[in-house]
Amino acid sequence: MAEPPVPSQCVILVPVASSIEPGCEEPLRELERRGYPVWRVRGFAAIDQGRNQMVTDALRQGFQETMWIDALEFTLQRASA
Repeated sequence: MAEPPVPSQCVILVPVASSIEPGCEEPLRELERRGYPVWRVRGFAAIDQGRNQMVTDALRQGFQETMWIDALEFTLQRASA
């Protein structure tokens, strides 16, 4: 059985064009409460280059995993064993 992911080793990457919807910000804060680092990154005119830079920075900082979340509304589901 695989080990469960360690939250501190997985960075949540959130590229932001203009703003983060309220329905997105609340779950992002919950992920932070659970121990996940969340990077909200603004300012890239070319989204592909921005995403490349974000993941490069994350890998250089030693993160083992990345999770991409667009700045749109989403909900967190609890996994059951």
